[in-house]
Amino acid sequence: MQALFIGQTYIDVTFITDHMPTGDEKHVAKDYAVSFGGNAVTAAFCCAKLGIVPDLIATVANDWLGRMFQDMSAKYGISIHPRKVNSSSLSFIMPKDGKRAIVRCRDDEHIHPFPLLNLGGGNISLAGYDIPLATQDFNVYDGTGATATEVGNISTYQSVTNLLGLTNTEFTVETVTGTSADLPSVGSVYDVFNLGNGIENVYTAIADASGGAGTVTDTLVTPWGDLNLDSLLGDIDAASALGPGDAFTAGLDAASAAATTIDPLAFLGL
Repeated sequence: MQALFIGQTYIDVTFITDHMPTGDEKHVAKDYAVSFGGNAVTAAFCCAKLGIVPDLIATVANDWLGRMFQDMSAKYGISIHPRKVNSSSLSFIMPKDGKRAIVRCRDDEHIHPFPLLNLGGGNISLAGYDIPLATQDFNVYDGTGATATEVGNISTYQSVTNLLGLTNTEFTVETVTGTSADLPSVGSVYDVFNLGNGIENVYTAIADASGGAGTVTDTLVTPWGDLNLDSLLGDIDAASALGPGDAFTAGLDAASAAATTIDPLAFLGL
């Protein structure tokens, strides 16, 4: 069983008092407790406690409360996919007579776009052959919303490569069901190279079913806009299925080539 929880991270401060001060008045509570909160966070820790280590997409700030939250998540083995914010969020909870009043101080202004999340699956290489450990099936639709029409199904296996903390996730199409031109061919590759801080290199190599060179695309996605790098990959033959991780190095080569085309004097108008 796998589990994914998505939500806001809170530091809950719960206190019991029979009087709420007003104006310049001060009062000492009878008791208090501090814990991590938020529906998704609470559910993730409960799930981990029961032996099912989940993934959690939640807000995380680079402050002492955020670091404390990440340390505790690591202790429970919870994989955090952070939505970065500037400040940790707080909840002040006042239970009384079987009810509870809550005052929240929340930062939900995300610094970066929604993170791309690695999804299960995988394969191993043995004597030059790739052996899928867990394939994934996808229904393919043409159109958007309620008017979208299902045109077929594809099954893929996933390869994940991690180098110095940089993660590359690659899907390779194994089988295709359907005849629509919108369906990719067997051997097509969808690849995401996560550089961190909301920057990803998205690469696709859609093999031509007739044996042609097919279509290769590459886009560098950043919080400040997307950069089309298709022209840097014109020599890659998409009809030949890439091995796991090939686009990892292709992404590095593309980024290097893109950097050499930038004229620093252009930023000065010279």
